[in-house]
Amino acid sequence: MKKKVLFASLILTTSTLLAQYDYEFKTLPYGNGIVSTKESLVELGSEFNWYLALKGKTFFIRPTLRLPISNEQQTSMQVDRFSPKWRFVLASQYGQLNGYQCTVINGWSFGAQLEYGFNSFSYYQTPQDTKVTESYSQSYAAEIKLIRFFSRKDYKASQYSPQFRFRYAHTMLGGQEIGIVNPIGDLAVATTTNKVIDKPFAATVFSPAFAYLMYSGHGNFVSAPAIYYDFYSKTDVVSGSSGRARFEYNIFFYPLIRESNVKIGLAPFVSMRTNGNDRFDRFEFGGQISLRFGTAFLQFF
Repeated sequence: MKKKVLFASLILTTSTLLAQYDYEFKTLPYGNGIVSTKESLVELGSEFNWYLALKGKTFFIRPTLRLPISNEQQTSMQVDRFSPKWRFVLASQYGQLNGYQCTVINGWSFGAQLEYGFNSFSYYQTPQDTKVTESYSQSYAAEIKLIRFFSRKDYKASQYSPQFRFRYAHTMLGGQEIGIVNPIGDLAVATTTNKVIDKPFAATVFSPAFAYLMYSGHGNFVSAPAIYYDFYSKTDVVSGSSGRARFEYNIFFYPLIRESNVKIGLAPFVSMRTNGNDRFDRFEFGGQISLRFGTAFLQFF
């Protein structure tokens, strides 16, 4: 009986304190699908969101699973955190708005994200081998995000959000498949067999990025120019290290502007290799289409 009274008292006290601070807790679905000219992926999971309305403070934890749908072999253009294999992703973010008693509304948030994947690779030790060698490797990544927000406490006021992202990724990649000429048989016909004879290798990318989201306060569209720079290195001596800058211009459409956690994005981009060799042309042009739900209104990275 005493234990029941104690537990009931704890629950009542906690509920009373949270009620005084206008505390809200929500569990929301999260999804992000991207299709580009080089690769495509889908990321699915849940978001656990805490909100203190009177203090303007928010905090969320979001576990997701990222799955590639398709990708160009040996791609080194990590468009929007692309991974060639599955990844478990754990993201969190803490933020604060200045609140209700100011004519100018501004705020900030700080976020962190960790990724992990454990994958297998198959290859042949030599072109003549008939037995496949299996290799298991780990990939991981980490990033931090800094977000600012500016607006006015007016109906249909314009909104602006500069955002920074710093990312480090260590990714294991498989070798390229090549054609091996088979021994000529009795019919004197040359045939080939496609094999991977290179061992998996590590690729590392350090990628700072900046985006600036703008909403006019009218309509259902948000624009967001963004620029990335990838410092890219590989363990194989053929490609070595390289650098590539990419600029993209995003247009997001919100079907329901007042329920703005669903958005459709279209982004043409151009990238330029600044040094090294990454097996792409010096200038690459393309575009991507994205569908996101469960995200904040001006959330970009």
